[in-house]
Amino acid sequence: MANANIEWDPAKADANTKAHGVRFSEAATVLADNFALTREDPTRSASRGS
Repeated sequence: MANANIEWDPAKADANTKAHGVRFSEAATVLADNFALTREDPTRSASRGS
């Protein structure tokens, strides 16, 4: 994913920064993190609506 071109909507990015205190540009760095760990959350349903 290191060579991926990541784009986002500026208005949504501003809203996310205000709501969560995290810029999209910072959050996107995890996509190139070779040491990132991804695992399933057993407390969440497979369907987000449930």
